Amino acid sequence: MKIKQNLMIFLIVIFVLLLGMSFHSEFLSVDSAGDDATSTLTPYLSAVFLILSAVTFLNLKIKNVPKFLKITLLIVGAFFVSILLPAGLGANVEIYPELRSLIIPMLGVLIGSQLELSSKTLRMILLIFIVCIAFSLLSQILANVGGFIITEQYATDLKNILGVIGATAVVLTVGFIINGNKNFVLKIFYLFLLVLLLVELLTLRARAATLIAFVASAGMVISHYGVSLKKVVITVVVLFAGIILTSLLIPDSVSSFIYDSFFLNQDRDFTSDRAYRNQKALEFIADNLWFGNLDGRAADFGWIHNYLLLQLFNFGILLSLPLILLYFYIAFVVLKNVWSHNINQIAMIGFPAMLVPLGISLAEPTLPYGPGTTTLINFILLGIALRAKQQI
Repeated sequence: MKIKQNLMIFLIVIFVLLLGMSFHSEFLSVDSAGDDATSTLTPYLSAVFLILSAVTFLNLKIKNVPKFLKITLLIVGAFFVSILLPAGLGANVEIYPELRSLIIPMLGVLIGSQLELSSKTLRMILLIFIVCIAFSLLSQILANVGGFIITEQYATDLKNILGVIGATAVVLTVGFIINGNKNFVLKIFYLFLLVLLLVELLTLRARAATLIAFVASAGMVISHYGVSLKKVVITVVVLFAGIILTSLLIPDSVSSFIYDSFFLNQDRDFTSDRAYRNQKALEFIADNLWFGNLDGRAADFGWIHNYLLLQLFNFGILLSLPLILLYFYIAFVVLKNVWSHNINQIAMIGFPAMLVPLGISLAEPTLPYGPGTTTLINFILLGIALRAKQQI
């Protein structure tokens, strides 16, 4: 049994290393049509994930399978059954991509729930991931921009993918900083990584990811230190004083850098037409509430940048109901545990890490489950957190 666990730890280390480096500019690029982001490390990453999944099933302990996973798989099964009939009748439904996008993250949760990791080992794995992501984002910036400058056009078509993984790394780094490590040198190193990651996100202009990284980190800090009237008053005073001092002392170049990251060349529409497309989607859903666009007749007004709206648009309220229930169930479990469990145990960091794909899904269509392997680390960490919660 110990040999199998050591094998799983070895495989998860290799997986995290490959995942982090798969976003490096040497390996990740956009195809010539500008439509699809592919990493040359993806085949190796997929192979390791399949082996890890197989070893997990061979070493499966039913008692460690969280109730969360049983409920989510039941809902996924209900969705599968619900789309079989319309798909068989020739409706505009692609079964395999839909199920794959749901099953792979759930496999990640299962893998995480079966991992027996000490806090030291988990810290090492997460640090490997954070460093690889910081290095990979830096390579993308140097390859596409040349340095930490804000350009009128987005630095790269990969900014949304890089934003998700970068925001996750930010949340993990904040978790390291507030987790009570008393080593001063390590604290400084974590702070350096945090600043580097934030500057990288700002340079990439991954706006939704940057905002969610701040919100998730703030939620983690509040949960960790607790909330009281005294703390709220002190926090408000400190923030107010900090904003005033920052506005007086921060160099204009820094404030312009942050402002331009969000607003440069966005005078006409800060949402980059997302609000327009979402409005058109709402109008279509209102007229086609029950079955959405199953017949594929909707006018093409661009991709809807909101996960829930996209599902309602594609399937209507009847067939998308399992997906909506699944989304809100995951959100409920994550938010409840972010609020009720601080991260004195590093294993609990999976709950705030899941805020990243959930939050960004409000502004992007493929999240919280994809695209590809981008969010797999979040779901694996969720599995680890659910296991740790069972053992409290």
